[in-house]
Amino acid sequence: MAAHVTEGVGLGTGRETWPCSKVFFQYLRRTIVDFKNHAFVELGAGTGYLSLNLAAEGASMVVATDYCRRILKNLRCSVHKNKVQKRMRVVRWDWNDSIPNEIKKLKLGEKVTLHLLASDTIYGASCCDLLPQCIRDFTDIYPKTRVTFMFKIRDDGQQKKSFYENLEKEGFIIREHGAPDECKNYERTATGMVLIDIVKKSLQSYNDKEQKV
Repeated sequence: MAAHVTEGVGLGTGRETWPCSKVFFQYLRRTIVDFKNHAFVELGAGTGYLSLNLAAEGASMVVATDYCRRILKNLRCSVHKNKVQKRMRVVRWDWNDSIPNEIKKLKLGEKVTLHLLASDTIYGASCCDLLPQCIRDFTDIYPKTRVTFMFKIRDDGQQKKSFYENLEKEGFIIREHGAPDECKNYERTATGMVLIDIVKKSLQSYNDKEQKV
């Protein structure tokens, strides 16, 4: 059963749950065997659909982040409604600012794999500029993080191009996988979705090994 989310709060990001979040969650549920060995930090959580469902699946830890205080208040209410407060927390993260202290001090189990996720956050020039910097700063603290984004291509792919160029400037390799099989469940609304892994060039060999485990 899907987690309960409250929509209509934000002006854009928190107004509704976009299909990308639903597809992304279904993809993760298919590809991750045991959620208790995985922790997740979500950038731009919006309604919290992805984070709430990951917590409900039994993830070791889930941190949902956003910058809008109304959205954050709604997220915290949703955490309690879904009774996942032992596994999930909500943190304000404005991409213009440095990483919040709560994120810098995550307590992870020895065998827990940390994921940095974002669903449909590639829109507007500021996102394309700021997100690569956030990923850089996060992976500087947690170098073994698996970074996976899923988004819908808009603006004839110009935003995607800008995002990729900025990632490369920050020292990342982009591995584009196209649309996962779960997109078939959403027909037209899933058109143009793409899934990517973002890997530090300096850790490419390590990540290749980890992906095979």
